[in-house]
Amino acid sequence: MALRLDIGLFTRYNVHRTQPAAYGELRVNEAPDEDRNKPPRGPWSLVATSLEMAASIGLGVAAGLWLDRQLGWAPWGVIGGVFLGTSVGIYLVMKEAA
Repeated sequence: MALRLDIGLFTRYNVHRTQPAAYGELRVNEAPDEDRNKPPRGPWSLVATSLEMAASIGLGVAAGLWLDRQLGWAPWGVIGGVFLGTSVGIYLVMKEAA
């Protein structure tokens, strides 16, 4: 029987019950990390993430300005574009972090 424990934010351990089970001893082994095969992230990945966030907000504002001019919605297109661009930017940051 193997249990997976998440201790803290980043540490993962597998806990196995040793034989004989009557003693109730537990053995803790460090779980193989799937991220070890990925290349390390450098400072340029942070630059790319911040540019994605800024671009998504900028495109949202541009779309809001276009809607304001086309439909005469005064500030509401820009406000909606800011919220939409920010939510898309947060989604991209969370996707990058996972």
